[in-house]
Amino acid sequence: MATVEHFSKAIEERLAQEQRIKQDKQHHIDREMKLLLERQAAYKETAQGILSSVVYPRMNALCRYFENAKIKDFDPSKNFNCIVDFSHTRRYPAKVSLGFSIWPGDDYKLIEVHYDIKILPILMEYDRTNAQGFPIDSLIETNVVAWVEKKILHFLDVYLRIETHPLYQKDNFVVDPVCGMRIPFFEIAATVERGEDTVYFCSEVCKETFLWGSE
Repeated sequence: MATVEHFSKAIEERLAQEQRIKQDKQHHIDREMKLLLERQAAYKETAQGILSSVVYPRMNALCRYFENAKIKDFDPSKNFNCIVDFSHTRRYPAKVSLGFSIWPGDDYKLIEVHYDIKILPILMEYDRTNAQGFPIDSLIETNVVAWVEKKILHFLDVYLRIETHPLYQKDNFVVDPVCGMRIPFFEIAATVERGEDTVYFCSEVCKETFLWGSE
């Protein structure tokens, strides 16, 4: 006949089994958390390295060609981004920003480099954002450099379009009196002073034709 003691032993075995399951589960969680923290640390170190050694120097190089450009509050120890603001000027009549930011991907196994352009007012179409992932464990810096440089050059193409875009430059066009061509103010080839007025030309040919006809 089964005894209570035998039944109590069965209960104890079940409880012990449950305790082992809990311990195994906790050990698994501990290992996963340790791995995640290691990945987070690797992500942070890699992100700061990319921003400091790849993104910032190239953004700074870009700024040297534009007096209206300024890097905004760069501090990779606090914010994983690097942003250049371009103020509104007569030549480039828009407020523009170019930014690179870094985000973790796939449980911190990837570095995601994000690229964003903002132009105000929006008077033309352009690619505003893009991103590329790079594996942290096998990161090849030259691949990151190539992608970042490609995106900065793409931004430059977009930004330079503002200089000649008819909607942005609507207040900066003049008319060549010889050929009737509308010329962006920053593409004037020649001028002639007539008293207090200035006459603008698309080419030296039109200027010479104008002067010849005025004689």
